[in-house]
Amino acid sequence: MEITTNVNGTDLVVSAKGKLDSIGAPEFSQIVEPCAEGMTSVTLDFEEVSYVSSAGLRAVLKLKMCAKGADVCIINAKGMTKELFKTAGFGSLLRRSPGIGPKPFPIPHFYIQGT
Repeated sequence: MEITTNVNGTDLVVSAKGKLDSIGAPEFSQIVEPCAEGMTSVTLDFEEVSYVSSAGLRAVLKLKMCAKGADVCIINAKGMTKELFKTAGFGSLLRRSPGIGPKPFPIPHFYIQGT
């Protein structure tokens, strides 16, 4: 899994590429969780994430807990990856455009965006 982070003030954008599975999830957590502390928003760009397992779902949930009060959103999730997040109850994390327009779901602090 390839992971890049970009911090702009208190906004963190994480771009991931590959599989967020039992191999990629620990690496994801190790890199992203320390970066998320103290942020007001965390955007996960999953455009190039091809697969998410239960370990990946756990890593995203753990990140949300580490981000303590920050808005967490997933953008650009596609196909089965997007459907998995919806089925697992993470649908409120999905967003169409990061930071643009009203939040699509009433649940605060947890959003997902996909095409």
